[in-house]
Amino acid sequence: MSRLVPKDLAETLLARVTEEAERVDWDHLSQASKTAQLARWVDDPEIGGVLRPLVGGDAETRMWLKEVALKRRARARQPDAEAVIAQLFGADAELVADSVDTKPHHALAQNGDHREYICWGPQANAKHLFWAAINALEEDTQLAGAWVVVVDTIASPTPPERRTRLSALARRCGIKIDWMGA
Repeated sequence: MSRLVPKDLAETLLARVTEEAERVDWDHLSQASKTAQLARWVDDPEIGGVLRPLVGGDAETRMWLKEVALKRRARARQPDAEAVIAQLFGADAELVADSVDTKPHHALAQNGDHREYICWGPQANAKHLFWAAINALEEDTQLAGAWVVVVDTIASPTPPERRTRLSALARRCGIKIDWMGA
């Protein structure tokens, strides 16, 4: 879908939607308010009016806003690999060059003689984080371990009972888990 929107135009639209999402405090809006804001963007001649001819109708415009603009914004708001590694291992560990990637956010850390896989993201993506960590351990038998780091926000902290459940699942899967953020 994003291939239908020329790159320069997409970047302009992404910047505009990101700016407006910050202005309306998107992360703290109720679902009804998010739906209303999406409708405003679809109806805005400078956003929806530009997207509609490229992606289809209103439904496709709304989907582009959610699946491209807002997801990219969410990914950009995640902590960087160095911050995650510093929280887990302190100043002694180093980011392995060229190991940072997304979907989910992940990297390798060199902690003394041990190389560790780390992936991080919001609690809503926990199953994807767990799957990535399990696969990393399976694919690279030289790894000393794998970490899932759940990034909490003020708007969406991990409830205590969910933390307990995720910790139990991590132990069962042979991976380590930590939280950062709110």
